[in-house]
Amino acid sequence: MHIKKSFPATLYWILSNTSWLTLERIIYLLSVTYTSILSIKYIGPYYYGIISIFNNALLISLVISKFGSDAFFSREWKKAYSKYLIGNMILLRFFAGMILNTGIVLLSAVLGEIDVRCFYYILSISIAMMIQGTDITLIYNRANGFYRNDTMISIMTMMLTSLFKFIIVHYRLSFALLSIPIIFEALIPALYRQCSANAIKARFVIKKKIALYLIKHSVSYLFPSLSMLINQRAVFFILGIFNGQYLVGVYSVAFFISNAIFMLPNIITMTSLVKLNKISDYTERAEKAISTIRLITLLSLLIIVVSHFCGEYMIPKFLGEGYEKLNDIVTLIIFSFYVASVGVLSIKTLSKEECEGYYSVKYTLIIVLNIVLTVVLSLKYGIIGATCGFLFTEILSSTIANYLISKKIFYLHLKLFFNRS
Repeated sequence: MHIKKSFPATLYWILSNTSWLTLERIIYLLSVTYTSILSIKYIGPYYYGIISIFNNALLISLVISKFGSDAFFSREWKKAYSKYLIGNMILLRFFAGMILNTGIVLLSAVLGEIDVRCFYYILSISIAMMIQGTDITLIYNRANGFYRNDTMISIMTMMLTSLFKFIIVHYRLSFALLSIPIIFEALIPALYRQCSANAIKARFVIKKKIALYLIKHSVSYLFPSLSMLINQRAVFFILGIFNGQYLVGVYSVAFFISNAIFMLPNIITMTSLVKLNKISDYTERAEKAISTIRLITLLSLLIIVVSHFCGEYMIPKFLGEGYEKLNDIVTLIIFSFYVASVGVLSIKTLSKEECEGYYSVKYTLIIVLNIVLTVVLSLKYGIIGATCGFLFTEILSSTIANYLISKKIFYLHLKLFFNRS
């Protein structure tokens, strides 16, 4: 089957039926970036760097506590749904999250050079992630395409909490007060979903057989998502250990700004992955992936050029002096995001059987390589070197590492440039 898609047609195919989810993602990224800039201006890069290190540790904790059950439930909910299974899933996620998050929060109090304000901030992030980790109704709604109401309540909550954050920073109120909107940003949508008609019903009784069944069928989904997160976030920990918390704070803001700038290609990537999953024919899947990658390439090049030139003026204006290297870091991170998008779309053209057994080997090697490269380059070139280490790893992961899994990806990449029909 041969399919030819223009850029507008490709964009329509990707974003059709997901406009509400797209809108939520855009507002979320803008809100996070806005909050990051406010926070770093308020408490400075050093303390924000400490918060970022523990925030990333809590993100990893969140993924581990879910043990891959998000992907399992969203794909198998029709077969596996039962009140006992849902209850066991929530309880397992809650207790795993409680143990991991408590350890990280206590570690921040013991090891982190933080004051009370930062401790409350980290604690509030921990509570918010606990709420997110047990919000099973959200997974159910996403799996069934119930986006509209979820998105509306999330957008309203983010707008209100962003206003609250602005008031706190503008009037120089206690930084610890920022903990309140962080918790409410997760709590209000979760409570709404629990009171809605689509709320998942659960029986909170631990049953050994059900718990083991759930872990057995979910844990296979954990490694890819955990590996990708560690690979992306390792640079925060490496900079903290070898270069200090100040540079972690600077890199954190660059990372969030890059996420906000790259949000449209990122949304296109995430949405098209869901759509590609539903196509069984390889030829059609490959053609759709090629069209999407070409669209993302065009958008990314435009974004990189415009953002780099605008950043020279905008970054000093909004952040002040001391962030001279930030624009170059943002450009490198955006390019890394582009390379990662190409890699994940390319691998999605393969069947699950073709990738079986390769994921764990690939991501283990990539994580080791990423850590080695980032450590060596950060020691020699500082924050720019650490960012380049992340970029080089993404390039290797999306090209050579994927070619070793299947030659189909190599030929797919050749078609991007040499087959325009």
